Amino acid sequence: VYPGTGPFRHKSLEPGIVRKLERNPDYWNPALPYLDGIEIYHLDVGPKTGAACLAHTIDFCWGIDTISEQKAKNIRNLHTARIFPHAPHGLWFNFKKKPFDDVRVRRAMALVLDKAALADAVQESIPQVRAGWLLPTDPFFQEYWAKVQEQPGWRSPTAEDLAEARRLMKEAGYENGIKGLDFIVRQTISFLEAMAPVVQDVLKRELKIEINIRMVASGAWYEEASRGNYDISTFAFGVTLPHVADYWANSYKTDGGYNFIPYSNPEFDALIAATARESNPAKLKELMQRGIEILDRDIPMIMIAGAFVVDAWWDNVKGHGTATKGGNYWEGMRNEIWWLDK
Repeated sequence: VYPGTGPFRHKSLEPGIVRKLERNPDYWNPALPYLDGIEIYHLDVGPKTGAACLAHTIDFCWGIDTISEQKAKNIRNLHTARIFPHAPHGLWFNFKKKPFDDVRVRRAMALVLDKAALADAVQESIPQVRAGWLLPTDPFFQEYWAKVQEQPGWRSPTAEDLAEARRLMKEAGYENGIKGLDFIVRQTISFLEAMAPVVQDVLKRELKIEINIRMVASGAWYEEASRGNYDISTFAFGVTLPHVADYWANSYKTDGGYNFIPYSNPEFDALIAATARESNPAKLKELMQRGIEILDRDIPMIMIAGAFVVDAWWDNVKGHGTATKGGNYWEGMRNEIWWLDK
């Protein structure tokens, strides 16, 4: 809800520092909110938020790093919780631009990038859970991941995988590589910024694909990505439901909310619609398997992982309820019922 229509309304803003909200006297429930106001500090997710939390300059901290999480366990009156959103991240190809209209190039890139290493490289700042076409929050994820995690494209690349990737590039007419690709990276998402140079190095070394990293402010990134002003892009976004019909529709359905690639497959569109209607678990699993086979064939993007968020709060923060119970964070941030015990 835009500030002003919910329990709090905008009071002031210091760009990049703090947004101050005040109690909305016209809120539909006159008994709420309990707080007179909230100050929201603009800190990068990770160590900066962790440091502010440990120093108790902030009462409730969303997105601390794992090192701060370990320190917090030894501090009296400071608590932590791990929140698992339905939030995929990885790399997008622009299907409207060469060479990404060729599935052989997309498959070659998927084969040479070590997704496990990319996820591990940023674990200390933003913890990651490896993901594939199904997200870790999906009820069928564990069964799916056990089958695919050692398959080409998901496992750490072997000599065989690298050789196959080079063969595909040669077959597609890119034996001598590709130069000058525009790689946009969304700023303020620290793990995406950290992954970008690793991706750049691997593609150049293994496939002679040379990409130019272009850092883009978070708000501007949405405009660039949605308009197709890129060749390759990092992505990270969240969806509301852990159901495959929701997160597949956002990413892969024709004109889906986050389908900025844009990928379009009528067969897959029909399958997504069928998953939304299917209540029988066995039949739903069959539909999902068909969808996985299509995605394995088309390689619409490179999936890397899903981030989980570490929250921390001091004892004086009360009423946070489901916001710290380990569920999806956009289901529990009802700060209208929060209060402070000073």
